[in-house]
Amino acid sequence: MIYVLSLLSGIVLSLQGSMNGALGKNIGFLESALVSFVIGLIGIAGTLLFWGNGQFSSVLHVEKWKLLGGLAGAFYIIVLAYSVPKIGVGASTILVFCGQAAMSVVIDHFGLLQSPRIPITSSKLIAIVLLIAAVYFFTRDNVHHNV
Repeated sequence: MIYVLSLLSGIVLSLQGSMNGALGKNIGFLESALVSFVIGLIGIAGTLLFWGNGQFSSVLHVEKWKLLGGLAGAFYIIVLAYSVPKIGVGASTILVFCGQAAMSVVIDHFGLLQSPRIPITSSKLIAIVLLIAAVYFFTRDNVHHNV
């Protein structure tokens, strides 16, 4: 089930990038990011009413670096709202995915940010090289398109 949800999440992120990019063309990419977060906040707040576990006050006691995930999410939303109208959903998404996959291998290998240590293997390195090749082949026709 976790694999299906993860795949679904990737599908939704592509839709989100397209929606935010389209909205960004109308109202500006920073404004689009803010609208996206406000609507997301409303959705999460509603979800908390039904499925929250009552530990929200514990946020005051966690290490402060753990709170930076929201800034990372904001960076992602802003970049997609900016890049999608210029290079398209596909190119933006594959570039994001390549960066995400490469960094995730580093995080896993070193056990960064309290993640479990999962060593880099030769097959993972080959996969990263193939992802970089995929980025090249996926984006090479976009070089002169709307950039």
